[in-house]
Amino acid sequence: GKVIRTLKLADDARARGVDVLLDQYPYTAFQTGLATIALPPWAVGGTPHAIAERLHDPQTRALVLTEMPSVDWSAVEIANCASHREYQGHSIAYLAQSAGRSPQNWVLDLLSEGEGWVSAAYFALSEQDVEYVMRNPHVMIGSDAVVSTIDGPLSVERPHPRTYGTFARVLSRYVREKGVLTLPEAIRRMTGLPAQRLRWTDRGCLAPGLHADIALFAAGSIEDVATFAAPHAYAHGVHSVFVSGSLAWANGSGTGSRTGKVLRSSIS
Repeated sequence: GKVIRTLKLADDARARGVDVLLDQYPYTAFQTGLATIALPPWAVGGTPHAIAERLHDPQTRALVLTEMPSVDWSAVEIANCASHREYQGHSIAYLAQSAGRSPQNWVLDLLSEGEGWVSAAYFALSEQDVEYVMRNPHVMIGSDAVVSTIDGPLSVERPHPRTYGTFARVLSRYVREKGVLTLPEAIRRMTGLPAQRLRWTDRGCLAPGLHADIALFAAGSIEDVATFAAPHAYAHGVHSVFVSGSLAWANGSGTGSRTGKVLRSSIS
């Protein structure tokens, strides 16, 4: 329902002359701060420590408890929780039952600790939702991901699999297997359309004079392998990647090239 309403609002805005596009990553779960999912909007603001201080007040906590949104706690999994790594990958329904607490009170207990940002994956969409959004011609493809690595300090985090699998998943599942998009259209949604939207006139397409940002992949075998249970996994089928004309990825690993740079939107 929310997905359809969002697309309708965007379509209505465009009909009134408002320049609106949307973006999507191809999964049935989103991942964000647990506080964002679980608390009423007025209680979310500030640092984890500020939220914890708010919840330490008995009256505030009681009010939060009455205004918490209706959530299927069996569909919400703890993603990143530095203070309790043992929680990661388990549903709140399971963790609360194991602790002998209601899901709502368990969540408030955890957020009251204030020991860093806690994120959660919420399996709130359906496959039909994903395909419905993707068919809209005004939808770009983006990962909405943050920096992560398969080893080193960041490997203990539990990112959304979109971090490694977004583009390969579109190309394998929604182009090759389901035919939701054609291959040229999928590539346009990932490259030229976002570049056009952000007014990057020197990249986003293959043409003389533009930055040579190129990914070579096998259309018949490219596949995402990252999952929510094991998110740190590179996609299969990507042969090589060039960034500004320099080979940055080949044979399954980075080359050490550092020709990339931070890109900023020129939209004022």
